[in-house]
Amino acid sequence: AYVYQDNIPVLSTVTRLCKGAYIPYPNPFFFHFRSMVIFQNIVNEEPITNWWDNNNNQVAFGRAGKGFVVFNNDDRNLSVILPTGLPAGVYCDVISGRKDGKTCTGIQIHVAANGMAHFQINYQAKHPFIAIHVEARL
Repeated sequence: AYVYQDNIPVLSTVTRLCKGAYIPYPNPFFFHFRSMVIFQNIVNEEPITNWWDNNNNQVAFGRAGKGFVVFNNDDRNLSVILPTGLPAGVYCDVISGRKDGKTCTGIQIHVAANGMAHFQINYQAKHPFIAIHVEARL
């Protein structure tokens, strides 16, 4: 069994019972999980808009001008300009970093006046997705 200070138990994916191992807290997983819960709270019940896919494993969609997400689960890099439905501005990707005042600790996405933005995600990225929302605007 692995035990760390300031830890929480790990559940078995098979039995759903607590294993003898622990994962350290804070763990990067919790940062991403928290970021997506915040994203969901911001977009709330907004309908899906601006759907895009490459007919394979790259998908993107907006949530009616409140947020936009892009996923790359493909075996090739993603580089695409998409309509986000978001107001013009610079947004902080809440997966690779966080908004800290007027700065971003992660990837910055520039949304043009027409709502278009360029997204680039390497297929080998540790977290191959980007999520932006209106409260992550710098």
